[in-house]
Amino acid sequence: QCVENALIKNEKVGDEMKVITVAGMISAGKSTLTELISEKYDSLAKYEQIPEILSKWYGDARVVTDGERIPFLTQLTFLNSRMNMLRSCMTDERSGFAVLDRSIYEDKLFAQIAWEDGGISDSEWEVYCSLLDTMWAELNMIPKKAPDLTIYIRISFETFMERLLKRGRDIEVNNLEANKDYFYKLWSRYDDFMFNQYTQSRVLVINGDELDFVEKESDREVVLNMIHEALIEEGVLETPKPMGFPQWAVGKKVHVKAEWYVEQGFKEAEVVEVFRSHDGFWILNCRVKDRKNQITLYGKEQYELLEEYPNETH
Repeated sequence: QCVENALIKNEKVGDEMKVITVAGMISAGKSTLTELISEKYDSLAKYEQIPEILSKWYGDARVVTDGERIPFLTQLTFLNSRMNMLRSCMTDERSGFAVLDRSIYEDKLFAQIAWEDGGISDSEWEVYCSLLDTMWAELNMIPKKAPDLTIYIRISFETFMERLLKRGRDIEVNNLEANKDYFYKLWSRYDDFMFNQYTQSRVLVINGDELDFVEKESDREVVLNMIHEALIEEGVLETPKPMGFPQWAVGKKVHVKAEWYVEQGFKEAEVVEVFRSHDGFWILNCRVKDRKNQITLYGKEQYELLEEYPNETH
């Protein structure tokens, strides 16, 4: 078995680039969500690369192999690719965070199923685990190897099949019947892997059946808001600092009490600017409907904020 202590989550240290990963079943929408997150935060994005050898693996060489040992070579190819992705992100000197379309952690599940199905021999499995442990040892020289957040797109098998066919990737669709049992086995193991075996970071679950962030704008907004809150909670994004009174009041509505303006029919205004007078009163420059010029309100005798400032009096 792979060394267990290689899977222990490290503590967050320093100001190195933070990393979040998007996990989930094939065709769950990982690449789309990676792109959405990257665009929203202008963050570094790393996408899963599909190696040429995968076409052989999906063909007639998934389990019974000879010669090239396709399943074993496929897993090594992915492992090498993901290791390079993770290392390049965690050694990047830029600030902010990177988002990875699947990471090195999920590869263990794919490799283990291939081993259980006989596509990878016992000897190859030992070599694979030994190589994985060596990679973890190398990552231990980097201050932090664990993701700051993992987003798991959870979908039903029916949704998986629909999206797989809709995506229409030849190597998947052309060999669908031959690989359908394998796909079901992989899907049936994902929850256990993400909820019980994966310990590297917090897992934020996105219900991909109920929230179609690929096609529906409203669902996309819900998902991105969920992710935004999680990024703040995990320290990937800084918590917005509350604004002090002058800045807070800009854009707020006030009830106009100044007699001169009330006589002109101005009962409500929007604050444009706030400044303090020489004797300590807050003076508000405000915009009112149907008046080109702003109005100026002096002290509480002339205005009343319709929303109270939560932290201090003004």
